[in-house]
Amino acid sequence: SPTVIWPTAGVITLEFAKTSPYQLFHTGLDIAGALDTSIYPAMDGKVIYAGEIFWGYGKHVIIDHGDNITTIYGHMNKIHVYEGQQVFTTDSIGTQGRTGWATGVHLHFEIRIYNIPVNPRVFLDTEEETTTDNSE
Repeated sequence: SPTVIWPTAGVITLEFAKTSPYQLFHTGLDIAGALDTSIYPAMDGKVIYAGEIFWGYGKHVIIDHGDNITTIYGHMNKIHVYEGQQVFTTDSIGTQGRTGWATGVHLHFEIRIYNIPVNPRVFLDTEEETTTDNSE
C-alpha cells in the first residue's frame, strides 16, 4: 500500500467522470491554484514522459509507479523533471499553469491503472484534501 499524497494545493474545480467543455467523461481531477504553485508526484516513481503538446494536456509529466499504475500531471507552466528521472513525493516536478486545452490555471491530475483512468479520490487521503469548490 503506497503512500499517496495530494499533488498540489488549490480548489477542485472539476471532478472525475464529470462532463467538461473538452470531454464527455473527465478523466481526472482539476485542482486550480495560483500560477506556479508547486506540483509533487502523488507517489514515488519514475518519469516516463516530460514534455509539451500544443493541445490536450499541454506541458505535462507522466510518472510510472510500478504495478501498472501511472499518473499524469497536465497543463503545467514549468516542468522540473526529465524522462528517466526517479522522483519522490517530496520532489517538485513542476508548477501549475494554463497550457494546452485549459481555461484557467490549474493541474489536471489523473491516475491510470493498466492505462485506464480511475477516480483519484479512491487513492487520496480525504482528511488532507485541498480546498474543494462544491459549486458544480
